[in-house]
Order: sequence, then C-alpha cells, then structure tokens
Amino acid sequence: MAHEVSTSAGTLRGTPERGCVLFRGVPYAAAERFGRPQPVPPWSGVREPTGGPVPPQLPSSLEVVIGSPEPRPQAEDCLNLTVTVPDREGSGRPVLVWVPGGGYDVGAGTWDMYDGVRLSTAADAVVVSVTYRLGALGFLRSPGLSEGNLAVWDVVAALQWVQANAAAFGGDPERVTVAGQSAGAHLIAVLLGMAETEGLFTSAILQSPPLGLGLDRAEHAAETGARFLEALATDPRTAPVSAVLDAQERVINAAGSEGLLFLPIAGAGGVPDEEQLRRQVQARAAGLRVLTGLVAEELNQPAYAQPLQSFVELLTGAGAQVYRYLSRTSAPASPYGAVHCSELPFLVGTERAWAGAAMLAGWSWADVQRVGAPYLAAWAAFVRGEQPEVGGAPWAPLSAEGDGVAEL
Repeated sequence: MAHEVSTSAGTLRGTPERGCVLFRGVPYAAAERFGRPQPVPPWSGVREPTGGPVPPQLPSSLEVVIGSPEPRPQAEDCLNLTVTVPDREGSGRPVLVWVPGGGYDVGAGTWDMYDGVRLSTAADAVVVSVTYRLGALGFLRSPGLSEGNLAVWDVVAALQWVQANAAAFGGDPERVTVAGQSAGAHLIAVLLGMAETEGLFTSAILQSPPLGLGLDRAEHAAETGARFLEALATDPRTAPVSAVLDAQERVINAAGSEGLLFLPIAGAGGVPDEEQLRRQVQARAAGLRVLTGLVAEELNQPAYAQPLQSFVELLTGAGAQVYRYLSRTSAPASPYGAVHCSELPFLVGTERAWAGAAMLAGWSWADVQRVGAPYLAAWAAFVRGEQPEVGGAPWAPLSAEGDGVAEL
C-alpha cells in the first residue's frame, strides 16, 4: 500500500502501523456553525497525518462501564476521518464505514476504541471511521438559525467522500458496508430511509440499534431549540463552545426523563417524515444485506428488542437478506454481564483503549481476542460479501418470519 494517496482535495500521507497504513485526520467536509457540510477546499503539497479533533462534548456516563477515551483536542472543525488500509498491494477491496455511537452527544471516529486495524486485517478491507457533529451543534432545530439534522448530513457527506475516494485507497466504491453501534446504528436506520443515500452503500451493520427512541418531531425539536437558546442567553452564532455545551447540559438535565433531546428529526432538515422513511426502506430492501443484533442485557429494555424485531420484519418482508445475532458473551469478573457496548472490543479498538473497561474485568487482552475471534471472523466475512459462520456452521439469514437468530 502506498503511504501517500491523492484524493479529490489533495495528497495525504499515511503512517504504517501494525500491518496497516493509517491516514488520520482526513477532512471529508467543512461546515460553518449550524450550516450543512460543504466540500473541503483543496490543498497543495502533502497533508501530514494528524489525530483529528473530536467534536465538542462533555464526558459520557458510560465511561464507568467502557472506560475513558484518550484525551484529544475538541474543535468545531471536526469533520474528519481515519482511513485504515492493509499495508500490502491490492485493489477492489471492500470498504467498511464505521459510524460511532454515544447517544448523539459523545463520541468520535478518531478515538482509539474505534481503531479499525483488526477489522481491516481480518476482512482485507478499507476501514473508514467517521467523526460527525454532536448535541446542539449537530441537531439543533431553530427556524432561521439551524434546520436540524446537520449530523445526519455530515455522515451523508462522509459516504459521498468514500464514493469519490475509495479507489485511491484500493477500495471498491460498489462494495461499501456502513456500520455502527448504538446511536451510530440508529443513524444508519435513518440513512436507509433517505433517497440521497441510494448508491452510497450496499450493506449495513446495525449493532444494538435503539430503534425504540424513534425520531424527534419537528415541533418538539423546535421547542427544545427555544429552551436551548433561552439557556444560552447570548448570540448562538458566536457563543463560545463552552457556553454551548453548558446550555446543552442544562436543558438536558432540566428535561429529566424526557429522553434524548438532540437526535435525528423526522420531517425536518432534509429528513423525510417517518412514513416516507418507512416506504423508502421498503423500496430499497431488495438486494440489501444487513447484519444486526443485540447484547443480552438489552433484551428487556424497551428501546431495543421489539423495535428491532419490527424493523427486521420490515426488511425481510421487503426482500432484504438479514443476519441477526444475540451476544451473550461477558467477562468473568464483569459486574455488568453482556452489557451495551460489550461486543465492541471484539471488533474495534486497541488494547490500551479498552484497558480501563470494567465490562472486560477478568479478561486479559489475549482473552478478549480469543473470545472475540468468532465475532471478528463473522463480521469480516459479511463485509467481504460472503456468508458468515457461527460455531463452524454457515450462518443462515432470517426468514420473513424472523426465525434463526444466531447466538454468539
């Protein structure tokens, strides 16, 4: 693999690491505050690898379970990618685009917990991790100020960048799988219902999608926007990021159990209403390959099991090929069991990134790799367009009735 690659905006230099070449801090779009993403201005010379800033955010409540991500600079100019490619010659490789989760208010594709080296190596694939805007900066709806759903358009822009540039990294733009966990999977379900994403990917992986969250309503999102502006009490176009985050936190705390306040909005900001989304999912389901599932602790949580069952029935009934799983794997000393996010270390991330994860208590990193090997092999086969296996036997896709969930 060449360590310098020419893209649509300029030349990038990658760093060889662990058998792959990593291109960090790759800009895929640029955006003004509360504006849709726009093409990146071209540059001259060779752009050196950077860590890439993460979106402005506050610490996550999930850190007690998954550990804390490495500290990275935060900046609004955060629309960047990490591209991971096997360090050997090749072309026409499948492409995996990873959309991280985090409840739409934390997360970044640049974090080492989403490092794509293992997936890239196992699947012989180009892995692209996406960073998109979060919270009010990504989802605020306020007429005349922000249309909402800006983060959705960030991910669309990233997928468009992949179409334009995958071949330069040895990838095949006609073999793109979009994958995500939690909020990332929820966002992918939205993308499946948007006409603008037709042709941008052919397969999808949705891990622990909290589909029971639904989508926000335009009217409710505007009410949230009004509460946010009241809490901010200054010009939102020029307010310091710290003030934006403080106002966002106060509005969320005041809402209590109301649920997520900054999330994709139906019928606003370029996203169709829920009925149109449903029809579009049905229309594109034939020929679509989907891998989706939950971890055991999510089975009794209303946002997960039944909504996913309904979504799977919609897909299979319209002709999609769906592989569904249930992960019961948990570490021996974990107080949480097979908890939300517990399958992530089997697929992505580095030993150092997951070292502080309480959900992995009792396992060495060698244990994580050993126990996670069936996950990694199955996901890699799916990305390559092959039929995955479970327990040494072919993993059969679901029937229209939803039979045949594979346990991992």
